[in-house]
Amino acid sequence: MKRLFLLAAMTTFLAGCATPNEIRAKGPDNQYHSSKDISEVSECILLGWQTKSYVAEPMKAFIQPLKNGKTVYTDDYIEIADLTTTENGVDIKFYSQGKYHKSEMIDVIKSCI
Repeated sequence: MKRLFLLAAMTTFLAGCATPNEIRAKGPDNQYHSSKDISEVSECILLGWQTKSYVAEPMKAFIQPLKNGKTVYTDDYIEIADLTTTENGVDIKFYSQGKYHKSEMIDVIKSCI
């Protein structure tokens, strides 16, 4: 019985993990614009998110290339910031699957733009 419960729990947990493209397909939670350079803004978001804590550990945040820009994201894609270069700066689309750190992550983005 224990094994069956564990199997059901793991299946439910794994089914809840969405890919970045699935998250993006739902549309951004917030959108921002900055006249700053994309590298400056993306590095600022990355470092800001890494200073946050998640379950008593530092937040794991990463950066990777995106067509015409960069993506900053947290572990398991709980939060994603897609940054794309524009003629007059950078557009930022923020996506979140989380409830607990969403406002903190938005505050970081706002402080970087």
